[in-house]
Amino acid sequence: MSFDCVVIGGGAAGMMAAIQCKENNMQTVIIEHTAKLGTKILKTGNGKCNFSNTFMTKEMYQNNNADYAMRIINRFNVDDTIHFFENLSVYKKERNGYLYPRSEMAASVALAFTGKIQALDIPVFLRHLLKKLTGQAANMCYSLKERRLIQLRLRQ
Repeated sequence: MSFDCVVIGGGAAGMMAAIQCKENNMQTVIIEHTAKLGTKILKTGNGKCNFSNTFMTKEMYQNNNADYAMRIINRFNVDDTIHFFENLSVYKKERNGYLYPRSEMAASVALAFTGKIQALDIPVFLRHLLKKLTGQAANMCYSLKERRLIQLRLRQ
């Protein structure tokens, strides 16, 4: 197999990135070191998964470059986030500026992500661990499940 994009990590950001890449006609794969995609999603927002906030300012970011954070947020803003989740059939419920799935269940967000990944036929390698490799081995990952190196090919 060869891929245009290898997404390292099957959390919310990784799954969202993989979906975006695949929808932009890139052959995409997800490599996740655990046995399941999206396990941390189930814990966010006390199990309700707040997926965005309606009000974000640079003062909310405690770092040396809050302007940089805002430039990124403004490129994919709250409305874009709402639209992305609506396309996954996850509709928002707002409480005090926090956006939750209408079901108020993080599991619905996780299921929406994994369902879309299956529908787009994105290959997922679970229980695979990437190590820092160089040279000819740079396209390899170690399979925890199979206890061997697996080769991935990236398109040139």
